[in-house]
Amino acid sequence: MTMQTAVSVLITKLDNLLQKLENEPVRLAESIAKNETQLKNAQTLYEQPFEHTEELARLIEKQSAINAELEFGKAEEQVLDEDAEENGAEEMDR
Repeated sequence: MTMQTAVSVLITKLDNLLQKLENEPVRLAESIAKNETQLKNAQTLYEQPFEHTEELARLIEKQSAINAELEFGKAEEQVLDEDAEENGAEEMDR
């Protein structure tokens, strides 16, 4: 590549860079406007009450009842297992 060609390529690259920089404020302004719109939409959604509050409370209550039944079942199984162990031990003693 000759010196003149290298200078020409360099000038073209600089020119392209300057054109991009000229368009940058417009691009950034559009990006800011888009982000501000998204922020307003998010704030609006945040301020709205949760529409499933009642259903969530009902399902949490149902889950608590199921968990209580499971715990009761585990306790009952444990008592039965202990009774079986005691009966097994008594039969061995005989």
